Amino acid sequence: MKLRVNGEELALADERPSVQDLLRSMRYDFPLVVVERNGDNVPREERATTLLAEGDSIEVYHLVTGG
Repeated sequence: MKLRVNGEELALADERPSVQDLLRSMRYDFPLVVVERNGDNVPREERATTLLAEGDSIEVYHLVTGG
């Protein structure tokens, strides 16, 4: 399966991974991460059940706090 993640093409061996699977495989373990799938926000509680499809565009934002 091919996806576009943060503007880069990515090939995955898994045929129907979830958003959570993708984050784990990319080692995104930051506590403050926002994920968009095809322009729509994927709430944290839906990441394990939101399955990815061929050609999806994923954007992952690591939020930084401070002043």
